[in-house]
Amino acid sequence: MKKIFIIAGIIVLGFASYRKKGYLENEYIKIKWTIFKSVSQYLQKPDFEIIAEDVFPSLKFNEPISLKFFKIKDKETLFVLERGGELKKIDLIHNEAFTILNLKNIVSQDLLKGAIDFTFSVTKNTSLLFLTYSKKVKKINHLIVSSFPVSDFNKNIQLSSENIILDIESKDHQGGTVEFGKDGFLYISIGDGEDTDPKNNAQDLSKLNGKILRIDIQNKENLGYSIPTDNPYFGNKKGYREEIYAFGFRNPFRFSIDEVNNKLWVGDVGQENFEEINIVRKGGNYGWKIMEGDSCLNSQSGSQNQILQGPIYSYKHGIEGFSITGGQIYMGNKIPYLKGKYIYGDYVRGVIWALEFENQKSVQNELIGQNIGNVTAFDSDASNELYFCDMIGGKIKKIVPKKENINE
Repeated sequence: MKKIFIIAGIIVLGFASYRKKGYLENEYIKIKWTIFKSVSQYLQKPDFEIIAEDVFPSLKFNEPISLKFFKIKDKETLFVLERGGELKKIDLIHNEAFTILNLKNIVSQDLLKGAIDFTFSVTKNTSLLFLTYSKKVKKINHLIVSSFPVSDFNKNIQLSSENIILDIESKDHQGGTVEFGKDGFLYISIGDGEDTDPKNNAQDLSKLNGKILRIDIQNKENLGYSIPTDNPYFGNKKGYREEIYAFGFRNPFRFSIDEVNNKLWVGDVGQENFEEINIVRKGGNYGWKIMEGDSCLNSQSGSQNQILQGPIYSYKHGIEGFSITGGQIYMGNKIPYLKGKYIYGDYVRGVIWALEFENQKSVQNELIGQNIGNVTAFDSDASNELYFCDMIGGKIKKIVPKKENINE
């Protein structure tokens, strides 16, 4: 074991010297990730372990990045979004996939760009699809939030029906999750927009980058939406964006709203040192780029609200991982041991964790799954059992207990 660490350290330090000179940046990162992923398997093994079950063995998706279950005409239906821009409806009886929207010729195909997330507002008459994706505008990536009317879920959605709600310049760190809260408002996560956030976007309340937004899409005004009157900056005269619900995020790639306690959980992807989990409060400042995790990163970044909210949990880059994928509270009955715990993943390391918490403070963080794939999103079915996207593997997987853990 000691030899493994010595060899790993030499390789990482060697490439780090090139990295500091600006060479081989991507190669350095890839090798570092590979080394830590390999070493971590020897150092950390789950006491309680789940299995990632391939739900559709006969189906292979093209980089599935998000999945959502919805009840359509009293029938549970699964939808899967692929990074390349296709939204697919899954026939859960016959295990078949049908494309209902194709944005391949619209979304940016740059690395870590493309389609990001979606949700539906389902009504008896005309439903609405809300979608986030990256798009090149004059050679610069923008984050687009748009809607499409859906009159029939068995037919293709017409591209010409798109209504662009938000168009935000975002060279990097898009964020991009969209979810409806119990209050009926649409919540949207937006990343800081550029590597290392050189313009301090996340702390700038006049910009939408690095924020969680909250808008009303039912009562439309000139913007195509309205601002909830209890948003923290509603009606301000300082030029602050009224859509802002909370700020100080780097890349809040995935968030979920707890069905039981109505808490908004964010997995914020870190820069150099830490990944973090936040429970978001209205008007809160979550620190980037003053803080990363619980550590002070840049005291000169400045803030228009110096009361910073720390994460409920953070982990340092290394054997635990490098890129958090925010998850959900498990409320199913198949795995009693996990009930009430926050289940999340790390995309790079290919693991799933269970975070036990009490009074909004972490109590224990436990590894429950290794080598499960590259996790990009979680969602629960009608029975509250958890599923996730394995983007690189091209699979939709379900979290199930190992046989010896079924009664735990």
